[in-house]
Amino acid sequence: MRSFIVKIEKFFKMDTGIVGSNFDPEKRKLVIPLYQREYKWTNEKIVSLINDIGQRDKFLGIIILDEQDECYEIVDGQQRITTCFLTLLGLHNLYAGSPREQESILRLLKPYGEFLLNNHSLGNFVSHADGMLSLAIDDNEDVYYQKEDFCRANATIMEQLSEISSQGALREFKRKLLDCELLVLINDQHQNTSPIEQIFLDINEKAQLLEVEDIFKGYCFENYDDAYHQDLRSTWVDLKKQGMQFTRFGFENLSQYIYLYLLEVDSVDIPEKLTKAGKHYLHGKDMDATEALLKDMILYGEATTGMSTAINSDDYRFVDVCANSHEYRNQPDHKMLKIMLKEMLAAKAQYQKLPLFYLLYSLKTNPALPRSIMHPQFRSIVTNLYIYATS
Repeated sequence: MRSFIVKIEKFFKMDTGIVGSNFDPEKRKLVIPLYQREYKWTNEKIVSLINDIGQRDKFLGIIILDEQDECYEIVDGQQRITTCFLTLLGLHNLYAGSPREQESILRLLKPYGEFLLNNHSLGNFVSHADGMLSLAIDDNEDVYYQKEDFCRANATIMEQLSEISSQGALREFKRKLLDCELLVLINDQHQNTSPIEQIFLDINEKAQLLEVEDIFKGYCFENYDDAYHQDLRSTWVDLKKQGMQFTRFGFENLSQYIYLYLLEVDSVDIPEKLTKAGKHYLHGKDMDATEALLKDMILYGEATTGMSTAINSDDYRFVDVCANSHEYRNQPDHKMLKIMLKEMLAAKAQYQKLPLFYLLYSLKTNPALPRSIMHPQFRSIVTNLYIYATS
């Protein structure tokens, strides 16, 4: 583990002037890996950071990096680093007509020919044309649906920077931003250290800075041996995608998805923070138990998202969930079933939808169930769930 304090300017250049001691000159790229959470800073946090920087040179806290073969992955600090990156982007654009000023900022954003910050859940999210930088987020590359949040953040930053009235004041803000300091911790791949996610957990959990999702992920990595961490990262990405899909059903985030899954499927009396009597829900679970839980969480989501997609098709007749649905394929009640299911999925209160989620999950995970339920029974179950959800 390497640690050092560095100013934002040198951090973005990934060159502290100490060759071989801090950043490897062959790995000058910052990457937000796919398994990390999405960008989610609120306007209030963005405004607060910009105001704080404007008032004084600011210590921006701890940044944790994991050294990989060709880059450094950001484990903790992506919200701050991304916001500073977007702020520099905004400063560059405000200096339109001042090519030297713009060039000085480009040397930070693209110090080695390409944009320094890479976000694997967005793809290439910044474009440079006609002397201006702009967000260029491809919907097909936007894995976690962050485009709206990035556009909102960019607009908020530009609004705040536009209030700086003079070129002198703008240069002073730029100086203060670049003089802000970070404490950087780098998990050296050549050293036998604790898993970087566990270090992240130890630092943040004690300060109560983490959300349920982050703490849960930290315990997952703690439960897995190092040799299987890449497999876990792939599984976590699949789970994250399900959590993001469930936002269309009214879920706030992956934290809520995890909590409501455990509350319903595991039938446990558990607080929202998933810690009871001083022990986290995942405490003491081995790799197989942790993996089985994560994969079941993914199936839970796939059952609902699959049905949501199916009922929007005119040709769907519930033949995968009822033993004899083909006998009713020409009757009109399948249209009413689709309408009821759509309205239940759109209900505002989560508790109104949980019985439906559990039914769909049970149909997906118990192969004998669809073979035993007759169409009239399924129609009766859906009708009763609809009455419960809408009463």
